[in-house]
Amino acid sequence: MKLDGTGAVVLGGARGIGKAYCEALLQKKAKVVCADVLEEVGAAVEKELKAKYGDENFVFRKCNGADETQIKDLLKFVQSHFGRLDIVVNNVGIVDEKNWQTVMDLNLGTTVRITNATLELIGKDKGGKGGVLVHTASNGGLIPAFFAPLYCATKAAMVQYTRSWAHKINFDAHGIRMFTICPRMTDTDFLKQNADPSRVIKLDVLLKVMDLSDKNQMLKPSAVGDALIKGLEDDSLNGVALQLLTDEPRVVFADQDSLIVTRESVKTGEAQAAMKKS
Repeated sequence: MKLDGTGAVVLGGARGIGKAYCEALLQKKAKVVCADVLEEVGAAVEKELKAKYGDENFVFRKCNGADETQIKDLLKFVQSHFGRLDIVVNNVGIVDEKNWQTVMDLNLGTTVRITNATLELIGKDKGGKGGVLVHTASNGGLIPAFFAPLYCATKAAMVQYTRSWAHKINFDAHGIRMFTICPRMTDTDFLKQNADPSRVIKLDVLLKVMDLSDKNQMLKPSAVGDALIKGLEDDSLNGVALQLLTDEPRVVFADQDSLIVTRESVKTGEAQAAMKKS
């Protein structure tokens, strides 16, 4: 995908990784709506990025990822404001190991709400032109983290949910390429906020194995923004997870479409062979 002139929205875009996404898109000359519940932070980001990239290329809108109607209205606003909607990026999420229902609803529930709204508005089978949908998952969605089992469970669910909607059988209908980005710990306010015994478990053990104040041990948000651009510009990446253990993303699940199981493939053993290969 060529990003110049595209219309994009980043939900959870006012700070940290979300803001890095916005800047990475703007640097590629996309037009961006930044959405977040953090209205004051968002207003400050709007002033900063409009001054840097032009009033016509960036705007902030308040949006609550837990509200289905607000998400639908946001996507329609992007489409009408820029005359097009090509890219939807979901960066909404929380860590709170003591409140499982809230975490499930905001992390996984928001992923479902954003996916449904995107499919309905720009899906080719709904009269749209297709596009790209990206969800920020986590390295914890691919490998376990002892201090945040609930968070990891929601992120793993996001990865599999995205893979399923991106499967060739679905993609051939809706025409929306989808992938997840799975960074390890990143130097953001989000990380600092969640290094709290009320939000994670066994924080004392975590602090023994990792110095959260050492920025050299963390990814920079800009590296995650760069991964977004790589994923958007490579049209072959569909249903994959871009795992960020270093600044260079690793593509996981690249051969997922080999796992199409039919009655005939089961009889011949092709399905089992494909599964073993993956």
